[in-house]
Amino acid sequence: MKLKLMSLTLFSCVIMPTTCVLAQADTSFLAVQSAHNIRKLSLQEIFSLADKNNKDLKILSVQAESIDEGIMSLKQTFLPEISANASLSYLGNGRIWDRDFANGFTAEIPHFGNNFSLQVNQIIFAGGSIMSAIRQAEFGKQINETLQQQLRSTVHFLLAGYYLDIVKIDNSTKIYEQNIALTEDLIKQTQIRMEQGDALANDILRYELQKENFVLAKQRLESNRKIINAKLNKTAGLDINTIIQTLEISSDDFSLSNDILQYEHNAFEYSYEVLISELTAKQAKEEIKQVQGAYLPKVFFTAQEHLDGPITIEVPAINKNFNYWFVGLGISYDISQIYKNKSTKQRAKNKFYQSLINKDIAKENTSVAIKEDYINYQQYLNEVSVLEKSVELSKKNYNMVYARYNNGLSLVTDMSDATNQRLSAELDLANALVNVLFAKIKLKYTLGEL
Repeated sequence: MKLKLMSLTLFSCVIMPTTCVLAQADTSFLAVQSAHNIRKLSLQEIFSLADKNNKDLKILSVQAESIDEGIMSLKQTFLPEISANASLSYLGNGRIWDRDFANGFTAEIPHFGNNFSLQVNQIIFAGGSIMSAIRQAEFGKQINETLQQQLRSTVHFLLAGYYLDIVKIDNSTKIYEQNIALTEDLIKQTQIRMEQGDALANDILRYELQKENFVLAKQRLESNRKIINAKLNKTAGLDINTIIQTLEISSDDFSLSNDILQYEHNAFEYSYEVLISELTAKQAKEEIKQVQGAYLPKVFFTAQEHLDGPITIEVPAINKNFNYWFVGLGISYDISQIYKNKSTKQRAKNKFYQSLINKDIAKENTSVAIKEDYINYQQYLNEVSVLEKSVELSKKNYNMVYARYNNGLSLVTDMSDATNQRLSAELDLANALVNVLFAKIKLKYTLGEL
């Protein structure tokens, strides 16, 4: 069962930090949707919906029930085996000869025969193989439960990526709408100037081309939003046509400390990859014990009750019922295990050694992933302050160029460059404010806390 960790759009995004609130405004895309198709949901509400409705999670839940039944079946091995048999029969007459088959004569036997037997066997000792098999199944159950938690965390991480992608798209759409409005205002201003003889028709064409580029970019965002929205609906178990409208998300909802050593300690304790590798090693160790138990004899208690008739061991046969019973201890030993079990034992040992190596690899991978996520988080924190300054400077530059342009002191290309610079800076910062939250979510996902 393999689930993609994030959409391609998430991989194209970088991650950034801040403690500000990321707010979602209505866009024209949402405005044209039918009200009954729109659901305003928080990220936590979407997580809850996925926990109930995600089909991959349901599959593991069904598997867990099968594992429970398997454990119960193994435990029932210790229960006594009870069997009963009853039969009615027609007996023909017997024939008796001398040893050289001379002097033969017929021996009359009562023709109605009956048989009843009751047998009870109870395993007392099986070399520990049964208990080892039960413990293996119980570790398998724990692995399944951990896989459920890991898949749940992965689904949450995937949903968070979709959700934040939608926030990014809606923020970007709003910025494009603002810049389209600014461009339309510039077109009106340029038309007035052209009527006064201070501008050329070519200047208007430049702004109209810029406006169309903004409109096209906005349309692409809206198309991408529909695709991501559909993926989110499928993962969360919602109707595919539901339009998700995001709510305010605070980066404080996923608070982090600055202690990287504590992160690593927590990861080794809670990381699903590490936990699964540890449980797999314990399971492999029990498999070795199970194989070793096959070298030991099995001891069992047995009791039998018989009621047979007629008694045919006498000649002539006695037309009576004969009842007898016994109790005792039995022992069985499969001698062939001495030479047949060597390869099985070696495979079990190899599996155990491999599980120990996988455990070390899991710890190393987790440690590296935490360092990577934490370093990225710190880097994005630094980038946010730079982007905030870039937005401030781009706005100042735009206002200065706009004022000069209205006074006829700047070219239309200067105004176009200033508009593009402002748009680029605003888009970068808007994405950065979303990326910071994703950075925290990614780190918590690596820690096994999402």
